[in-house]
Parts: sequence; structure tokens; C-alpha cells
Amino acid sequence: MKSMLSAICVSACLGASVGAATAAQSVDDAMAAYDNGDYSAAVEQLRIAAERGDKQAAQLVGFIYAIGEPTYPGVQGNAVEAAKWLAVSGGESRPAARFIVCMLARPDAASANHCLGAMSPPTTNLSASLPVAAPVAKQGKRPIALPPMLPGDQAMNDASSMEPCWGMQFLQTSC
Repeated sequence: MKSMLSAICVSACLGASVGAATAAQSVDDAMAAYDNGDYSAAVEQLRIAAERGDKQAAQLVGFIYAIGEPTYPGVQGNAVEAAKWLAVSGGESRPAARFIVCMLARPDAASANHCLGAMSPPTTNLSASLPVAAPVAKQGKRPIALPPMLPGDQAMNDASSMEPCWGMQFLQTSC
């Protein structure tokens, strides 16, 4: 019985290490593709790693989808995919991921500046230069309705539900 339990544990550990190794290989392949300017291949490799549990890879996929073209030729910006992968990355514990999701939910640069101003130290007038905020501001509307990422967050489904610093619990100051 003891040897059977040991065999099961060893098998489980080997399986986990093989999964981690293949995820690491996918990330290595993704970074090589990224460095060569093949962003669509980079996203595909990062997605493989993310699907195998690599939270950093999921965050990178989310960032690339949030920014899209022209910064990443061959990768169409997609706010829904960005929000999905940033949530998969554990966005609630990743300030940068939470910030990008918040930026995707903002209808214009001025409202995004509100959250930037609440950061410590305060940062203002940055959102107009950010690749995510600028297209949203030009549209004059929020590209998607985002679900809450944490209990207590409110969904951003219409302009009337937009509250200052939605989903920004990681900020050190209240809004």
C-alpha cells in the first residue's frame, strides 16, 4: 500500500513538472517569436502556457490583446479577450492587470485620469498617452461591459453604473 501511494505521488509530481516544463517551453518560444516581431505566434504560445497555468503568460496575453495593433502588428486588439486573460492571470492580485481592466472600462481619458490621480504617488494626464485609454477615449464609449473581478466590485455595464476607481482596491488611497 505504501509503495502504491509513493508511486502515485511520484507520478503526480512528474506530471506537474512535465506540465511546467512544457509551459516554460511555450513561454520561451513566445519570447523568441516576440523578439522576432511575430506577435501572433507569441500570443499563441503564451496562450498555451496560460492554459497550463502560467499566470504571467496569461497577463501578457491580456496586455497584448488590450493594446493590439498598431503596437502589435498581426494581433487585433480585443477588449473581451484582454479582460478574460487578465482575469485568468489572477488580476485581482496583479495591480497592472487590474489597472488595464479598469482602463478598458473607462469611457474617456478624463475618467481614467481619476484612477491614475488616486494612485500613490499621484499620476495624472497619463491616460491619454496610454495605448489602451486613447482608443477608448476616441470612441467616446466603453468598448465592453466588464464583470466584477472581485466580490464587492460592481459590473461596468452602463455609464450610470460607473463609479470612481471601480475595481481598483489595490490602490493605497480611497477614491
